[in-house]
Amino acid sequence: MLREWLKRAQHVYHYVEWRPMEEPSSYTDEWGPKHWPPSRFSHVMKLRQAALKAARERWADYILFVDSDNLLTNPQLLNLLMAENLTLVAPMMESRSLYSNFWCGVTPQGYYKRTPDYQPIREWKRLGCFPVPMVHSTFFLDLRRESSRDLAFYPPHPDYSWAFDDIMVFAFSARQAGVQMYVCNREHYGFLPVPLKAQQNVEDEMESFIHTITEALIEHDIDSSQYVYAPPVPPDSMNFDEIFLINLKRRLDRRTRMLKTMASMGLRATLIDAVDGKALNTSQLQALGIEMLPGYKDPYSGRVLTRGEIGCFLSHHSIWKLHTFSIAVSPTFPPPLFEECRAAWLFLLVQGDRIPIDGVLSMGVGMR
Repeated sequence: MLREWLKRAQHVYHYVEWRPMEEPSSYTDEWGPKHWPPSRFSHVMKLRQAALKAARERWADYILFVDSDNLLTNPQLLNLLMAENLTLVAPMMESRSLYSNFWCGVTPQGYYKRTPDYQPIREWKRLGCFPVPMVHSTFFLDLRRESSRDLAFYPPHPDYSWAFDDIMVFAFSARQAGVQMYVCNREHYGFLPVPLKAQQNVEDEMESFIHTITEALIEHDIDSSQYVYAPPVPPDSMNFDEIFLINLKRRLDRRTRMLKTMASMGLRATLIDAVDGKALNTSQLQALGIEMLPGYKDPYSGRVLTRGEIGCFLSHHSIWKLHTFSIAVSPTFPPPLFEECRAAWLFLLVQGDRIPIDGVLSMGVGMR
């Protein structure tokens, strides 16, 4: 895949250095594909050092290091990082959890230390560029600065005596060189997957990366590279008769992202145009027989239902056939309830209390 991409994309770059090494395909001391033995750390550190050396030899002003499973979604990333005018700076990367590509504290042995400073930065409650003891995965280095000349990924600094770990070795090198690391969260820059455990496999990694793509697609319209062929994931309905995707026709941007999300997960979905609350008027609601319950107010906001919420309900009502679950159910839950309701109900909404341990939910008198 990399060779195919390089063959087609090389012309858009000033210079490309290609050092293929297909053998060996694994490390002799690894437990599995997600295990990081010392030989793997050493290999990655040497590759990064080779990239740093090549950039210096070609008199590059800057170098951007990006892990291959990181997704950069901000097209102005390089301009934004250059404008920060810092020697070593990382754009804060997002994930499905609080995990990111920076630390706010380290132990005396160089390991991660939980601090109260981390979460406000990660959740954008504090905005700016902040000095931190560790950045990794994606970071930007200004090679014009004299202090950057002493930075090295490999070999470890002579005074380094902590764990043989690539990011810890480089962070120590930065401290010894007097280079302060920074993380910036002024903008949204991109996404990275949560690290997997050593015993996990390539299938787990694929699932995790697909999740990262779907997270990015919530707010960003991203595509596969035009320079490489990515075979589509065979569509599947997950053993359901049909999967529906409801979307407002006027929200074309969201529809595009949702269709890409479905495609990335290999889901086959039927697209349904949502009922637009902005287009609903009183006459239409009366014609549909929709009346507001006297005195009803939303329990959370304390207001009456909006037209948008009514449109949302009507959109779902058009496709609901039997039930929608918003609770945990036991394997024996549906049959007894459905048998009791089958003759009289076409539409059934189940919500509220937990199902009893015996899996039987009794129907109350007059229950609707």
